[in-house]
Amino acid sequence: MNLSVLQLKECASNANSFLRVAESIEKDGLSALVMGGLNPLVVNVAFSIELYLKSIKAHESTTCEYPTGHKLDELFKILKPSTQQQIKTSFAQRSEVPLDDLLSEASNSFVEWRYSHEKSVDAHPFELIKFAQILRDYTEKL
Repeated sequence: MNLSVLQLKECASNANSFLRVAESIEKDGLSALVMGGLNPLVVNVAFSIELYLKSIKAHESTTCEYPTGHKLDELFKILKPSTQQQIKTSFAQRSEVPLDDLLSEASNSFVEWRYSHEKSVDAHPFELIKFAQILRDYTEKL
C-alpha cells in the first residue's frame, strides 16, 4: 500500500500514542505490572515498534510502500542496512541485551501477548520500551 507523507506522519503519531500507554504503565511501577499491566504494556509497546518500523521502511521507499505483517524481526530486517546499524548502535548504548536477541524473542509479541492466557510467553518489556523510544527518536528526525 502506498502512503502519503501525511499518512506516514499519522502512522508515527499512532506509534507515539501506543508507546505513551506502555510508558504510563511502566511508570505506575511494579504494582501495576503485578495487577495485570504487563500484558497491555507489552502489546502496546510491540504495536508501537511495529508502526515505527513500518513508518521508517515506508519513508525509505521511493513509493512510500508500507510493509505488512506483525513480526518485528522481519520488519527490522527489511530496513536499509545503514538504518539497521544506526538503530543497533543506539540500542547498544542503552541496553545490555543484543537487539537481534530481543527482536527474535519478541518478534510476534503483538499477537502472542494478546493471547497470553492461552500459552506461555516471554519478553523483556523494559528493553522493548527502550527500543521503541529509540525508534521514536529516529522517526522524529525523518
